[in-house]
Amino acid sequence: MSTLKVETIQDTNGANPSTAEQMSKGRAKAWVNFDGKFNTSPFTTANGGIRSAFNVSSVTDHATGQYTVHFDTDFLNTNYAAVGFVHRNGSTEGKVLCNIDTLTQQNVDSYRFMVSGTSNASDVGLTTVDVEYVFLSFFGDQ
Repeated sequence: MSTLKVETIQDTNGANPSTAEQMSKGRAKAWVNFDGKFNTSPFTTANGGIRSAFNVSSVTDHATGQYTVHFDTDFLNTNYAAVGFVHRNGSTEGKVLCNIDTLTQQNVDSYRFMVSGTSNASDVGLTTVDVEYVFLSFFGDQ
């Protein structure tokens, strides 16, 4: 097996340059856009639950607002960073607040979390909710 060493890599048009270090350390190693209200678990790209993804094989729906993202390639350790955003669509009861509430488990091969929210701005307490749009990106060593 041989190794190709380059300072910068570009696309076929000579645009979008990246260094090997940027690709290794600074680019998302996995990301996913999925429908948290999809009714068939696990969610995959093939069955429509995952709209688009990179290095994510599936998402498991455990219960209302509780999900696990499964990676195609494991991280080297659990020190990777997860960044996420959720959007709850279709509420008719006022403002909507949703967030990734609790990290349940961060493993090298998966990331389990909960989403909480409220459908009414006057609600003080948050409860776990299924959301239509979940966007997550993962950064770390693989």
